[in-house]
Amino acid sequence: MSQFESLPLETVVDILSRLSIASLGRCRCVCKSWCFLIVDPFFINKQLCVNRHQRSIDGDPNHYFFLAYSIVFERDCGKSPFGGEYYDYSCHSLQCSETFEERKRLQFPTGIGHFSVKSSCNGVLCLLRCLDNIACCYSYAIILWNPSINKFKILPKPHGQFQSSSDEDLSLGLGFVPQTNDYKVVSLSMTRNSDVFYRPQIEMYSLNTDSWTTWTGTYDVQWMLCGETNDASFNGAVHWTARKTNTRDDDLQLLIVSFHLADEVLREICLPEYHCNYPNGRNYGFTSVIYGKLAFTIVRDPGSYGQNVWEIWLLEDYDYDESWTKFRYITRVPTCRDMVPLQFLDNGEFVVLDTWKNRLVVFDVKTRQIVGKVMHGTGFKVVNYTQSLVLLEEGIDASSAEMSSFAKELKEFEDEKREEEKRERVEKRRKGEEEKELVHIARRVIKGVMEFFKTRRDSYI
Repeated sequence: MSQFESLPLETVVDILSRLSIASLGRCRCVCKSWCFLIVDPFFINKQLCVNRHQRSIDGDPNHYFFLAYSIVFERDCGKSPFGGEYYDYSCHSLQCSETFEERKRLQFPTGIGHFSVKSSCNGVLCLLRCLDNIACCYSYAIILWNPSINKFKILPKPHGQFQSSSDEDLSLGLGFVPQTNDYKVVSLSMTRNSDVFYRPQIEMYSLNTDSWTTWTGTYDVQWMLCGETNDASFNGAVHWTARKTNTRDDDLQLLIVSFHLADEVLREICLPEYHCNYPNGRNYGFTSVIYGKLAFTIVRDPGSYGQNVWEIWLLEDYDYDESWTKFRYITRVPTCRDMVPLQFLDNGEFVVLDTWKNRLVVFDVKTRQIVGKVMHGTGFKVVNYTQSLVLLEEGIDASSAEMSSFAKELKEFEDEKREEEKRERVEKRRKGEEEKELVHIARRVIKGVMEFFKTRRDSYI
């Protein structure tokens, strides 16, 4: 230790920034100066940059992707660790991109229910908690999670009526603002004004201030977000896939919508001109970041006949929409006809969902063959992942009292919502029975009146 004390601070920073996340955790216990250094925002950004640089030049074997999925055990199948009963067991792990092997099984806090992964940036995942089986689909909790250090940040509730229904579509995005060294969460919901026009409503959470603000630039647009598509954080902005509402031409419907976190500007990025070989088929796509460039993968589904095609495009100049270049054109072989690409890995391979066999595989775009380990399960979510120290100071541990209190609050809220829904069903049933009784009474009255007039008419005759 005495030898390190004689080294310049720049040299110490350079040495420590090259260590693994686990080693840096142990280094915090060496001395106070190292502890203060490692939690410093400058060092956290330095470690992130060094990690990316090492990975790009020497193929770092610690290159991961985050994987979330469920293992469904059938009743009395003899394979369940829960007494043979039916059970949906959620798994979270970091997988090696080179070998597709699990490097680290992640422990998610118990008692807080199911959170879906909505976005990721610099080793931090943005999770959304939705109340299952509730008609209004009320979403009421957002959490930031760094799996590398297993730290969580519980976000305060947004100002708006944070919920989704048939007329609204909610998406979350997480990005980094280098100018202020701040991480921001963007909540984007779409409200329908007509068959063509939608109005985006945006709220932004800042990690530095731990608060939400509302975007004031609201105006009508002629697009809507494409459901559960992947978002991409790149160049200080969050990007989503959207579909135009003012055209029925499948070749012209898709576009990318971005929101710049520093300038708070909503931008539409036109996709390259492409022509569909199967006019009766269906096109969809998703955004990603490949080799440091914004990318878009177009998936052409011809329907019952023909081969599906994947096209990968890169935006060479981010500020110029006409700079798209075709990176890959993949015609799938018959053995891969039921596969849907989920994520393009940094090592040049696709993580692909086999919808027919309900499994996750790695697809080599050059050989057009399945490589690596095959994993069975349901509800797969794949995110390119970089280990980092973000949330080291702002986050809390899974076993903390604050997390336990949060879990209790979620359970109470869920119980309250379920009771409320139950009361609404009872009230709806009561009103239905009252309406039936009124209809029955009305029919009896009408029948009595008709019989009265019939009797009067017969008496005159």
